[in-house]
Amino acid sequence: MAGGFQIQFPNARMAAAKRLRSVEGTLKDWHGQAGLSLTRAVLISGQSVEKSARAFGARSTREVLSRGWLFRKCLDVLTKALGLANSAQRPRRLRLNGDGAPDLRDPSMHAGAGELDDPGLRRGRPNGHAR
Repeated sequence: MAGGFQIQFPNARMAAAKRLRSVEGTLKDWHGQAGLSLTRAVLISGQSVEKSARAFGARSTREVLSRGWLFRKCLDVLTKALGLANSAQRPRRLRLNGDGAPDLRDPSMHAGAGELDDPGLRRGRPNGHAR
């Protein structure tokens, strides 16, 4: 380059930046821009989950708790994406087939024989209690 200079980044730094973009993409795929923004606010900016929730417009305690739930789900995705999870089980996610409908070929969408025999689950309540 005439009259200028070219910055050379080490290969390790470029690989780390590429990995970070990949992990951020995975997080955004699972929990959208809201999850990515909340995670950045807490982990990078050092804000508390409550302060971040309030900054994103949470007014009630319920909304703050909802953001806390979202942050925990985001941490689950991050630990799995970075290979830090102690479990191979992935967070439950609806797999859509393009038109907004769930993919019914996905085996995790169907009850097993044991679940079908459980009368508590047949009532439609996960804990077996009717309202």
